[in-house]
Amino acid sequence: MRKGFKIQCLIFQQKYFYNKGLIKDWVSKNGFKVDTRLKRPILKCDDTFRVRQKNPDWFIKKTFKCESLGKGVKAVYGVLKK
Repeated sequence: MRKGFKIQCLIFQQKYFYNKGLIKDWVSKNGFKVDTRLKRPILKCDDTFRVRQKNPDWFIKKTFKCESLGKGVKAVYGVLKK
């Protein structure tokens, strides 16, 4: 990950992470969090699950990038507003 960038969310492919328990295990083992205060802490999309780490409104638009963190897991990261 580039210097000055922060992770906004994690994306899990349903092909490898087919239930929320597997996602929660991966998240905790890798030093991330599932924010249970959110209405939907793990958001199901078409073929992925998303786990928000920070509010996307806190980031500068057009700075978002995506990077693989391992098989079936990607991180979306960007530059935080000051």
